[in-house]
Amino acid sequence: MVTPSDSVGIMIRGLLAGSVPDATLLAVVGRKLSCQSHSGLSLKLSEFFMRKIVGLVFVGLGVALIALAIALPSYVYPRIAKAPAEPDQFITAQGSGMTVLLAQSTNDGGIRVLDNQDVTVTRRVVGEVRPDAAKAEGDNRFYRLAFRTEVANQKNGLLTAYVEGGSFNQETGLANNCCGDYVLTDATDPVGEPIRHEGLMFKFPFETKKQNYPFWDVNVKKAVTAKYDGTEEINGLATYRFVQPITDVVIKQQEVTGSLMQLPEQPSVNADQVYSTTRTLWVEPHTGAIIKGSENVNQRLVFEGKQTPV
Repeated sequence: MVTPSDSVGIMIRGLLAGSVPDATLLAVVGRKLSCQSHSGLSLKLSEFFMRKIVGLVFVGLGVALIALAIALPSYVYPRIAKAPAEPDQFITAQGSGMTVLLAQSTNDGGIRVLDNQDVTVTRRVVGEVRPDAAKAEGDNRFYRLAFRTEVANQKNGLLTAYVEGGSFNQETGLANNCCGDYVLTDATDPVGEPIRHEGLMFKFPFETKKQNYPFWDVNVKKAVTAKYDGTEEINGLATYRFVQPITDVVIKQQEVTGSLMQLPEQPSVNADQVYSTTRTLWVEPHTGAIIKGSENVNQRLVFEGKQTPV
């Protein structure tokens, strides 16, 4: 017959040999605690078993916490990461040594080609502000982009300006045209013209991958592939770099004076406005936020082999 003290002795030897399963440990310790008055065991032996139990509990808790730490980013992050419904982002960029076609009134100098100019570009993104605009619901977002390019130190030096309203899925970043997308190029027009967007517009998807993505270009009015081009740190922040080349696309025809196209004998001509750009975007991959952007733009009027920069 095995007495309580024999059980404890077997238990101690098993523990030292590492051969007692945890379930057996808990069962025998339970018997030990109920049989102390009969076996005459000291308090030190009880402390030995309690420390073993506490150690096993902490080991199990540590494993659980490690597993939780691994699971939390993939479980919690997608549920709390959201694109703001009412953003307020203002970005300014400057370029120097630019050649531009500045169309001014006759009193301000008329239509002129100016070399070595300083140009400022401003870009502001806010939530849609029109009171009668459709409301984006759920994972949809509706943003309003105001874009402006102007020549510094020139009276009425505006080169281009437009306002664009675009709706998209806030997790994928892809345009979904849920809410009445539009583009506005006339300051006197409060509504603008309807437009159907495609591809990415304001941000990349959460957990951006090292792959190519379609990215919207307002000039060609379609999405063009932005190619993954590597990783780069910006002020200590890891980013993915994407490059979007667009080459020699005729975006419209424009009637201009013949003299502007080096054809003084012709009063006016219908020239092609040709657009090229290389757009580079630096994206924080977890949020899909565009951290930095740059463009090398080349727009020009082309007519019968003659060119004038725009």
